[in-house]
Amino acid sequence: MHTEQRIAIRKKITLDILINYDQYHVSFPRLWKTRDLSACGAFVEMRRIELPADARIEAVLVLEYQENHEPHSLPAEVVRVSGDGIALRFGSYTERTYAALCTLLENSH
Repeated sequence: MHTEQRIAIRKKITLDILINYDQYHVSFPRLWKTRDLSACGAFVEMRRIELPADARIEAVLVLEYQENHEPHSLPAEVVRVSGDGIALRFGSYTERTYAALCTLLENSH
């Protein structure tokens, strides 16, 4: 039986997310939507799953930071693949990105 191992609570937030996956040195960026988001990861809705579990990707979110909207790059790993999308666990990212994510999460209802 699989149990959830989340560190942070995810909130239902829909954002555009760019997924960069470089398999065999051929990059294919794709724009998707998040279903939920936390400071530790996200669930990304995908109709056709194109990424395998354990894939290492770059997730790019446009977040507000100090009243400016700017892209934030987050290294991530695909930790779960389901029929309607993928779950990502974020790796290490900048304090600036952390501040922008926390502001978004605190201000969402």
